[in-house]
Amino acid sequence: MHDAVAIARKFVEEGINKKNIQLMIEMLADDIDYQNVPLRAARGKAAFIDFCTDMGEIQDMTLTI
Repeated sequence: MHDAVAIARKFVEEGINKKNIQLMIEMLADDIDYQNVPLRAARGKAAFIDFCTDMGEIQDMTLTI
């Protein structure tokens, strides 16, 4: 379980919070099916990149684990 926490922490703290889309993409499976209700689903890495680019306008968002 510790590995799962470390992976989630890295994704959130180094990926999402630092807006490091490249790191997030490297950590994701090719067939990602990202669901963030009520927003649209992102299926596949290309769709996830588009989703992150659209969300990039939210500059003040920070997540905490």
